[in-house]
Amino acid sequence: MKNVFSLLIAILSLNFASISQETGEQQPRSGPKDQTFTFKGGTMRQFVDEFKSQLGMDLHDTATIDRKALNLRIPKMKIPVGEKAWETVLITYNNLSNSAEDNIGRWVIARDVVRGGDPTPNAIVFMPPKNLSESVGLKVRAFSMDKLKPEDLGMLVELVEVEAADLRKTAEDSGYVTNFSGQLRYHKGTGLLIASGGPEYVELASTVVEAFKETLSRRNRF
Repeated sequence: MKNVFSLLIAILSLNFASISQETGEQQPRSGPKDQTFTFKGGTMRQFVDEFKSQLGMDLHDTATIDRKALNLRIPKMKIPVGEKAWETVLITYNNLSNSAEDNIGRWVIARDVVRGGDPTPNAIVFMPPKNLSESVGLKVRAFSMDKLKPEDLGMLVELVEVEAADLRKTAEDSGYVTNFSGQLRYHKGTGLLIASGGPEYVELASTVVEAFKETLSRRNRF
């Protein structure tokens, strides 16, 4: 009985070893995998966040970035990367900035030159575009619209918001750097309608408001 039990244990051990070996052969091999850095477009702050999330490198800590540049609008990009993923993305960013109509700044990677090695950079600095203040700044414009009725104001605000949302989506889908965020405020005491926000928003609001004023003018004639 004891011999039969020992034989059974031996058979089970052999079967278990065989199963473990087959299972191990079916596991994927370890090694470098194809990777793509994807950014859907947005601000520099969002770009840095995606950089850390996808590549594991926090540019807030390792790089010098002007706080004003964190609101700079960055177009969408999709970059295949290899072993030096983070450096590939920054170099491609620079190439995109050089070829784009609107400069979006560039990354400077400084490292000590040593023999037979590729040292870790001792400095990474983001150089913003010269027109940074214009790119990320806010604009304000005032319109004289005395005795503007609440229903007309509501209609005007809704029209601007709808058009801004449509243009924002079109720009993002096309990879253009824009800022259609803003607001319209009406001051009853002065009869002034104030449009404030990104350059594109204020420009859009100005066009709509001027056309709306003409519409109100024609309507009041009859």
